Amino acid sequence: ELTGLTKERQRQQAYLAKLSSGDSVMDYDAILRTGLEELVIKINDISLIKDDYPDPVSFQTALAKDVAAAFEADGTVIYDNEIKPVTIAGRQASCWVLSYAAEGYMVYNADISFWQGDYDIAIVLISTGKDRLDEMITMFRAMN
Repeated sequence: ELTGLTKERQRQQAYLAKLSSGDSVMDYDAILRTGLEELVIKINDISLIKDDYPDPVSFQTALAKDVAAAFEADGTVIYDNEIKPVTIAGRQASCWVLSYAAEGYMVYNADISFWQGDYDIAIVLISTGKDRLDEMITMFRAMN
């Protein structure tokens, strides 16, 4: 039987191996009991894209165009698809805001991106039915 410390080291090694292979690692995922709000925190290795996209805004802008084209081709109506600055936990970050109609409901997304070195920490907020993104952003507080 493995001890808790050994299991934790194995988990950390697997996590680092996945990151170094260029995959995203979901660090946290929480869904409100009603299923109408979701919070996801992902860590991404961005070392392979930094030559093409030197900052979060350029990457999110390209992604927003690709997603809009795919949604429109599928007949999905997009209401908002913009990149804007946001303050979260006392820090400025780039935020891609996307809202669209899906199966008769409005879906509101905010993808907040912090780049440091070769890594991106992405905080993804999803609210269905009602736009609660600003409320969800205020849940994050700066730690002193």
